[in-house]
Amino acid sequence: MSKKINGSQYLGPDGFATTTHVVEAQVGQSLDFFLEPNNWDGIAHRIRPHDKIEVVSENVSFYATLYVVSASKRWVKVKVLEHYNFVDEEHVFDGDMRVETRGRKGWCVIKNEDNSVLFENCGSQEQAISKMVEYQAAA
Repeated sequence: MSKKINGSQYLGPDGFATTTHVVEAQVGQSLDFFLEPNNWDGIAHRIRPHDKIEVVSENVSFYATLYVVSASKRWVKVKVLEHYNFVDEEHVFDGDMRVETRGRKGWCVIKNEDNSVLFENCGSQEQAISKMVEYQAAA
């Protein structure tokens, strides 16, 4: 083993040897879902070892960067490089209601039973969560 980095170890500038993929976590999917190797079956053929995967949540509740340690055409094994929770998880999806963005309607509080919008145009996710908590307290 060499004590210096030799030419065969150099893989080139960023992007030459690895690819960064971006996937969107749907409402109700947690980071744990993406750590399960078999859940990558639909796109595993596109992913190689040493790639990075950015997981962005649809409702902006978390962000994660994953590192691919091994992959096949049917599964992908990853390790978490970084993970950030942006809100209190128990309030984003709270059994009867959830908070999510709805395009032009902005941040909304949605009733899970029938997908009806209880509050819309809340301005921020935190405001929508506050409205959801206030609504539950009043009920």
